[in-house]
Amino acid sequence: MSGDGDKCKNVRFPVLTIPNCKQGALRAVRYNVDGEYVLTCGSDRTIKLWNPEKSLLLSSYQGHSGDVLDVRGSCDNSQLASGSSDKSVFLWDVTTSRLSRRWRGHNSAVTAIQFNELSTLIISGSQDNTVKIWDVRAGRSSQKEIQSLDEAKDCITSIAITNHTILVGCADGFTRLDQASHLVSVADETVKLIDKDTGELLAEYKGHTDSKYRDYKIEVGFDFSDRYVLSASPFGSIFVWDLISESVKGLCKINEEEQTIKNPVTSLNPHPTRPRVVCSVGGGVYTFDLEEEGWNKRQIRSQQQSQLQQQQMSSGCKQELFVLRQNNP
Repeated sequence: MSGDGDKCKNVRFPVLTIPNCKQGALRAVRYNVDGEYVLTCGSDRTIKLWNPEKSLLLSSYQGHSGDVLDVRGSCDNSQLASGSSDKSVFLWDVTTSRLSRRWRGHNSAVTAIQFNELSTLIISGSQDNTVKIWDVRAGRSSQKEIQSLDEAKDCITSIAITNHTILVGCADGFTRLDQASHLVSVADETVKLIDKDTGELLAEYKGHTDSKYRDYKIEVGFDFSDRYVLSASPFGSIFVWDLISESVKGLCKINEEEQTIKNPVTSLNPHPTRPRVVCSVGGGVYTFDLEEEGWNKRQIRSQQQSQLQQQQMSSGCKQELFVLRQNNP
């Protein structure tokens, strides 16, 4: 069986790896606000915080009673928000790893989560076809959402926040509310760039070639400079397109082996300030550089032995003092 982009000549391989996060199947991987740390969540019902440069586990967060499907960090790095198949939204204190708040307002799994830009609100999307907004500043006695959006006709698959607008992706084939323009991964094996005001198709990015593309939720995004369009793939790779020309710039692949069966990229997240992207495949996390000058070099920096040694040395382990950089205004 041939997978997406097998004939592409421009290939990147990981510069950093966490081969096994020990969380079962990973559901999402996210950078924190400044890109220094990585969050993972998985089928083992936990959230983990990592130093990706050292492949070092810094903290774990346990409390959900179902798969954790999405997680996000606040704008000052002090809190995490998570959504789970247990229908709940959790707010965590990063430093103590303790649960600060929990809300149960959805009637099905919480599939997408976001903070607003000031991290005063949490926006959650669910398989119950609703988006709910929760006030982080309200007292513990307040368990009711401050607003519920119920226009969707199917499962909420993604949420994006810019300024005072909410962009919602849905399995019913529509996007709702607005941004200047937005990327949409479509079940016709394409990624589309759509104008927010008119709904006009601005660009269409092609390259996925297998029908399995239709069976997965495929995450997409822009790199930090808006130069490249990035898309996950059912075959363990990330497609990279040039935003303007719509041509395939290259592929990010986990390894050089041409396997008959390849694991899908379950999640990807562009770095907020650098030409990098992190993704999850199976139970591992992989980081790729996207600098222009290296697209024709088939290189991989293997760090697994040293990473395993570091993990063994730190197993007990929070001997590295974990201090998140605070973004004080």
